[in-house]
Amino acid sequence: MDGDIMLKKILAAGLLSVAFTAAPLFDAEVTPVAIAAPSNVTMENYPALTGKTHMAQLTSKDMREIKRTAPKLKEISDWNRRVAYYLGEKDYAVSTMWSPQRVQLITPYSLTKYLYFLADKELVAPDQKLINEVAKYKDVVWVWVWNSGSYNIMNNNPVPTIENVVIRSKDNDYFYHLDKDAYMPANALKAAKVDTAQLWPFPAKVFSQSQIPFEIVLMDSADNKKPLKIKEDDLAKCK
Repeated sequence: MDGDIMLKKILAAGLLSVAFTAAPLFDAEVTPVAIAAPSNVTMENYPALTGKTHMAQLTSKDMREIKRTAPKLKEISDWNRRVAYYLGEKDYAVSTMWSPQRVQLITPYSLTKYLYFLADKELVAPDQKLINEVAKYKDVVWVWVWNSGSYNIMNNNPVPTIENVVIRSKDNDYFYHLDKDAYMPANALKAAKVDTAQLWPFPAKVFSQSQIPFEIVLMDSADNKKPLKIKEDDLAKCK
Protein backbone atom coordinates (compact mmCIF):
# COMPACT_ATOMS: atom_id res chain seq x y z
CA MET A 1 0.00 0.00 0.00
CA ASP A 2 2.76 2.45 0.98
CA GLY A 3 4.52 1.65 -2.28
CA ASP A 4 1.38 2.46 -4.31
CA ILE A 5 0.97 5.78 -2.53
CA MET A 6 4.62 6.67 -3.16
CA LEU A 7 4.30 5.78 -6.87
CA LYS A 8 1.23 8.03 -7.23
CA LYS A 9 3.11 10.93 -5.61
CA ILE A 10 6.06 10.46 -7.98
CA LEU A 11 3.78 10.36 -11.05
CA ALA A 12 1.87 13.45 -9.87
CA ALA A 13 5.09 15.34 -9.30
CA GLY A 14 6.32 14.36 -12.75
CA LEU A 15 3.12 15.54 -14.45
CA LEU A 16 3.24 18.88 -12.65
CA SER A 17 6.85 19.31 -13.70
CA VAL A 18 5.94 18.66 -17.34
CA ALA A 19 2.96 21.04 -17.14
CA PHE A 20 5.05 23.92 -15.77
CA THR A 21 7.80 23.26 -18.30
CA ALA A 22 5.44 23.19 -21.28
CA ALA A 23 3.20 26.11 -20.31
CA PRO A 24 4.47 29.72 -20.28
CA LEU A 25 4.09 31.72 -17.08
CA PHE A 26 1.98 34.25 -18.97
CA ASP A 27 -0.22 33.85 -22.03
CA ALA A 28 1.85 35.12 -24.91
CA GLU A 29 -0.19 37.54 -27.02
CA VAL A 30 0.38 37.02 -30.73
CA THR A 31 0.99 40.45 -32.19
CA PRO A 32 0.61 40.87 -35.94
CA VAL A 33 3.28 42.84 -37.72
CA ALA A 34 1.98 45.24 -40.35
CA ILE A 35 3.87 47.48 -42.72
CA ALA A 36 3.83 51.20 -42.02
CA ALA A 37 0.35 52.59 -42.51
CA PRO A 38 -0.07 54.82 -45.56
CA SER A 39 -1.29 58.38 -45.07
CA ASN A 40 -4.32 60.12 -46.59
CA VAL A 41 -6.25 56.90 -47.19
CA THR A 42 -9.60 57.40 -48.91
CA MET A 43 -12.54 55.18 -49.82
CA GLU A 44 -11.02 54.93 -53.30
CA ASN A 45 -8.15 52.93 -51.79
CA TYR A 46 -10.60 50.08 -51.17
CA PRO A 47 -12.34 49.56 -54.54
CA ALA A 48 -12.38 45.77 -54.18
CA LEU A 49 -13.93 45.79 -50.70
CA THR A 50 -17.11 43.73 -50.92
CA GLY A 51 -19.66 42.24 -48.58
CA LYS A 52 -22.84 43.36 -46.93
CA THR A 53 -23.04 44.93 -43.51
CA HIS A 54 -26.23 44.94 -41.46
CA MET A 55 -25.24 48.32 -40.03
CA ALA A 56 -27.91 50.81 -41.01
CA GLN A 57 -26.92 53.53 -43.43
CA LEU A 58 -29.59 56.11 -42.59
CA THR A 59 -32.41 55.11 -44.91
CA SER A 60 -35.83 56.69 -44.41
CA LYS A 61 -36.82 53.59 -42.43
CA ASP A 62 -33.75 53.99 -40.23
CA MET A 63 -34.59 57.63 -39.55
CA ARG A 64 -38.13 56.74 -38.47
CA GLU A 65 -36.73 54.13 -36.09
CA ILE A 66 -34.17 56.61 -34.72
CA LYS A 67 -36.84 59.19 -33.94
CA ARG A 68 -39.02 56.60 -32.24
CA THR A 69 -36.34 54.92 -30.13
CA ALA A 70 -33.91 57.76 -29.29
CA PRO A 71 -35.64 58.66 -25.98
CA LYS A 72 -35.05 55.10 -24.76
CA LEU A 73 -31.31 55.77 -24.58
CA LYS A 74 -31.94 57.26 -21.13
CA GLU A 75 -32.27 53.67 -19.91
CA ILE A 76 -28.54 53.18 -20.58
CA SER A 77 -26.54 54.51 -17.64
CA ASP A 78 -23.14 54.91 -19.34
CA TRP A 79 -23.17 57.85 -21.72
CA ASN A 80 -20.44 56.32 -23.91
CA ARG A 81 -22.68 53.31 -24.56
CA ARG A 82 -25.47 55.63 -25.63
CA VAL A 83 -23.42 56.94 -28.51
CA ALA A 84 -21.32 53.87 -29.35
CA TYR A 85 -21.47 50.08 -29.29
CA TYR A 86 -19.09 48.29 -26.91
CA LEU A 87 -16.74 45.79 -28.61
CA GLY A 88 -14.29 44.91 -25.84
CA GLU A 89 -11.13 46.04 -24.08
CA LYS A 90 -7.44 45.24 -23.89
CA ASP A 91 -5.72 45.07 -20.51
CA TYR A 92 -2.23 46.08 -19.49
CA ALA A 93 -0.12 44.26 -16.93
CA VAL A 94 -1.46 44.75 -13.39
CA SER A 95 1.89 46.17 -12.30
CA THR A 96 1.46 49.22 -14.57
CA MET A 97 -1.70 50.32 -12.72
CA TRP A 98 -3.17 51.34 -16.09
CA SER A 99 -6.86 50.86 -16.78
CA PRO A 100 -7.77 48.94 -19.98
CA GLN A 101 -8.08 50.46 -23.41
CA ARG A 102 -11.79 50.30 -24.22
CA VAL A 103 -12.84 49.73 -27.81
CA GLN A 104 -16.23 50.88 -29.09
CA LEU A 105 -17.80 51.47 -32.47
CA ILE A 106 -19.65 54.62 -33.53
CA THR A 107 -21.84 54.22 -36.60
CA PRO A 108 -23.82 56.86 -38.51
CA TYR A 109 -26.93 55.30 -36.98
CA SER A 110 -25.70 55.38 -33.38
CA LEU A 111 -24.38 58.94 -33.67
CA THR A 112 -27.56 60.24 -35.28
CA LYS A 113 -29.67 58.49 -32.66
CA TYR A 114 -27.61 60.08 -29.89
CA LEU A 115 -28.07 63.55 -31.40
CA TYR A 116 -31.83 62.97 -31.42
CA PHE A 117 -31.60 61.82 -27.79
CA LEU A 118 -29.76 65.00 -26.74
CA ALA A 119 -32.33 67.17 -28.52
CA ASP A 120 -35.23 65.24 -27.01
CA LYS A 121 -33.87 65.94 -23.52
CA GLU A 122 -34.25 69.66 -24.26
CA LEU A 123 -37.64 69.18 -25.94
CA VAL A 124 -36.34 70.59 -29.20
CA ALA A 125 -35.75 69.27 -32.70
CA PRO A 126 -32.16 68.20 -33.47
CA ASP A 127 -29.92 70.55 -35.41
CA GLN A 128 -30.53 69.54 -39.01
CA LYS A 129 -27.06 70.70 -40.01
CA LEU A 130 -25.56 68.13 -37.65
CA ILE A 131 -27.86 65.38 -38.94
CA ASN A 132 -26.91 66.20 -42.53
CA GLU A 133 -23.23 66.23 -41.61
CA VAL A 134 -23.44 62.67 -40.27
CA ALA A 135 -25.39 61.57 -43.35
CA LYS A 136 -22.43 62.60 -45.53
CA TYR A 137 -20.47 59.76 -43.94
CA LYS A 138 -23.13 57.06 -44.07
CA ASP A 139 -20.61 54.54 -45.45
CA VAL A 140 -18.07 55.17 -42.67
CA VAL A 141 -17.79 53.88 -39.08
CA TRP A 142 -15.46 55.07 -36.33
CA VAL A 143 -13.46 52.85 -33.99
CA TRP A 144 -13.36 54.65 -30.64
CA VAL A 145 -10.45 53.76 -28.35
CA TRP A 146 -10.29 55.43 -24.97
CA ASN A 147 -8.80 54.92 -21.54
CA SER A 148 -9.84 56.27 -18.15
CA GLY A 149 -6.21 56.66 -17.07
CA SER A 150 -4.58 54.99 -14.09
CA TYR A 151 -6.10 53.09 -11.19
CA ASN A 152 -3.69 55.03 -8.95
CA ILE A 153 -3.69 58.84 -9.16
CA MET A 154 -0.14 58.83 -7.76
CA ASN A 155 1.12 56.73 -10.66
CA ASN A 156 3.91 58.70 -12.35
CA ASN A 157 3.93 56.35 -15.33
CA PRO A 158 1.34 57.75 -17.76
CA VAL A 159 -0.90 55.49 -19.78
CA PRO A 160 0.38 55.00 -23.36
CA THR A 161 -1.46 56.87 -26.07
CA ILE A 162 -2.94 55.03 -29.04
CA GLU A 163 -0.83 55.93 -32.05
CA ASN A 164 -2.60 53.87 -34.68
CA VAL A 165 -5.40 51.36 -35.22
CA VAL A 166 -5.13 48.71 -37.92
CA ILE A 167 -7.65 46.02 -38.85
CA ARG A 168 -6.32 42.60 -39.83
CA SER A 169 -8.68 40.36 -41.78
CA LYS A 170 -9.06 36.61 -41.43
CA ASP A 171 -7.07 36.34 -44.70
CA ASN A 172 -4.23 38.34 -43.14
CA ASP A 173 -4.99 41.48 -45.16
CA TYR A 174 -4.57 44.87 -43.50
CA PHE A 175 -7.06 47.72 -43.54
CA TYR A 176 -5.72 51.13 -42.59
CA HIS A 177 -7.87 53.90 -41.22
CA LEU A 178 -9.25 56.57 -43.53
CA ASP A 179 -7.91 60.11 -43.48
CA LYS A 180 -9.16 61.63 -40.24
CA ASP A 181 -9.56 65.14 -41.62
CA ALA A 182 -11.60 63.95 -44.60
CA TYR A 183 -13.85 61.39 -42.88
CA MET A 184 -14.86 62.95 -39.58
CA PRO A 185 -18.22 64.68 -38.85
CA ALA A 186 -16.40 67.02 -36.47
CA ASN A 187 -19.33 69.25 -35.49
CA ALA A 188 -21.68 66.35 -34.77
CA LEU A 189 -19.01 64.60 -32.69
CA LYS A 190 -18.32 67.82 -30.79
CA ALA A 191 -22.02 68.09 -29.98
CA ALA A 192 -21.88 64.49 -28.73
CA LYS A 193 -18.77 65.37 -26.64
CA VAL A 194 -16.67 62.66 -28.30
CA ASP A 195 -12.95 63.41 -28.60
CA THR A 196 -12.07 63.01 -32.29
CA ALA A 197 -8.45 62.28 -31.36
CA GLN A 198 -9.70 58.95 -30.00
CA LEU A 199 -11.49 58.01 -33.23
CA TRP A 200 -10.29 56.00 -36.23
CA PRO A 201 -12.52 56.03 -39.35
CA PHE A 202 -12.91 52.92 -41.52
CA PRO A 203 -15.18 51.93 -44.43
CA ALA A 204 -18.33 50.34 -43.00
CA LYS A 205 -17.85 47.33 -45.30
CA VAL A 206 -14.73 46.35 -43.35
CA PHE A 207 -17.21 45.36 -40.65
CA SER A 208 -19.29 43.14 -42.93
CA GLN A 209 -20.19 39.54 -42.18
CA SER A 210 -17.83 38.33 -44.92
CA GLN A 211 -14.83 39.70 -42.99
CA ILE A 212 -15.62 37.90 -39.70
CA PRO A 213 -13.60 37.05 -37.74
CA PHE A 214 -11.06 39.87 -37.85
CA GLU A 215 -8.85 41.76 -35.42
CA ILE A 216 -8.75 45.39 -34.39
CA VAL A 217 -5.09 45.97 -33.53
CA LEU A 218 -4.26 48.79 -31.13
CA MET A 219 -0.76 50.22 -31.53
CA ASP A 220 0.35 52.47 -28.68
CA SER A 221 3.22 54.77 -27.75
CA ALA A 222 4.81 52.04 -25.57
CA ASP A 223 5.22 49.93 -28.73
CA ASN A 224 2.49 47.50 -27.70
CA LYS A 225 0.40 45.88 -30.43
CA LYS A 226 -2.79 44.58 -28.89
CA PRO A 227 -5.20 42.65 -31.16
CA LEU A 228 -8.89 42.51 -30.22
CA LYS A 229 -10.67 39.68 -32.03
CA ILE A 230 -14.10 40.57 -33.38
CA LYS A 231 -16.62 37.77 -33.90
CA GLU A 232 -20.13 37.59 -35.30
CA ASP A 233 -21.77 38.13 -31.90
CA ASP A 234 -19.79 41.33 -31.42
CA LEU A 235 -21.16 42.88 -34.60
CA ALA A 236 -24.70 41.54 -34.21
CA LYS A 237 -25.47 44.31 -31.69
CA CYS A 238 -24.12 47.10 -33.92
CA LYS A 239 -26.36 49.03 -36.25
